[in-house]
Amino acid sequence: MKKIILTASWFAIAVYCILTGVYGPAGLKVTAQASKTATAMLENIDNLEKLNAEYSLEWTALRSDANLTAVQGRSLGFIASDEVVVRLALPLMDEPPVFIGERVLYEPAFSLRELVIRVVSLYTWICFLLAGFARKMFSYRKRQGERPNRVLRPQREMRVQEASRT
Repeated sequence: MKKIILTASWFAIAVYCILTGVYGPAGLKVTAQASKTATAMLENIDNLEKLNAEYSLEWTALRSDANLTAVQGRSLGFIASDEVVVRLALPLMDEPPVFIGERVLYEPAFSLRELVIRVVSLYTWICFLLAGFARKMFSYRKRQGERPNRVLRPQREMRVQEASRT
């Protein structure tokens, strides 16, 4: 009886540990997904730092060089009062869109709630307990099937002897 309860308990604890370790709220799957998202965020931060350094250099250059400021102003459509604009119909070169700094969303991976893991472990314990009891009853009945022949013969003989005495 104790052996059955201990075995069922061991299997229930093993199922609980495996489910918690793999599919739990802090399990391997969720941790792997979080690690993947963290890596993407770190790469994004590195790209933003590089872009910030480039813009910082450009800002410093625009603040110190008047000719560069004028050229940049002209590219934005600003002209000086003494300048004349000639529009040319040249195809514009589209710059590829920059996706640096795009939000990296963390979407947690599927995980089992703690209550679900406990219920599954409880059902596992009950199943193994019932299986152990069924096995024990089956083996007990099998042994009982062999005993009656041995037990009943002496009782019959005793009854026959008692009957012959009277």
